[in-house]
Amino acid sequence: HVGGVNSIADWSAVGVYFSQALRLEKHVVIGIIDVSQGSSTIEAWMSEAALAEAKAAGYVLEEPYEDIRRYYRNPTVLHRSMVSKLVPYGIRGVLWYQGESNAGDAASYELLLPALIGSWRTLWERPDLPFLFAQLPSYEPPDDTTKQSWARFRAAQANVRAAVPDTG
Repeated sequence: HVGGVNSIADWSAVGVYFSQALRLEKHVVIGIIDVSQGSSTIEAWMSEAALAEAKAAGYVLEEPYEDIRRYYRNPTVLHRSMVSKLVPYGIRGVLWYQGESNAGDAASYELLLPALIGSWRTLWERPDLPFLFAQLPSYEPPDDTTKQSWARFRAAQANVRAAVPDTG
């Protein structure tokens, strides 16, 4: 029982299966740190510097949420409250599974994700920190009238993978 988690059932299936496969392949004990918030935006996980980098590349920051029930989606909130607290831990890689809340704006995500990756690599002083991300499944939300938003989002993720070293 660590941090309120009573069993493996409370963890991310992606994280658990990934760590188990890695343990079997590498023959070493794998520890995972689950830092997550459902329905979060990528902007919430970014530092001020990373957001500034994305803005310099053309990203337009939206107005922050004033509704306290959506406050966790605001820029830098989760970076300040969660990510920055992890810096003392030596991490060997990041398994990133986020995107549904940003899927309607693939072009912005293509600017934001590299800035996030770069800032986390700087934070941990690891310019080659492996950064793996899960692509959104082949699904289109019922409210997507174009029926293309998640496909465009997956393409943006693939473009980031092709452009940013040590990602997958």
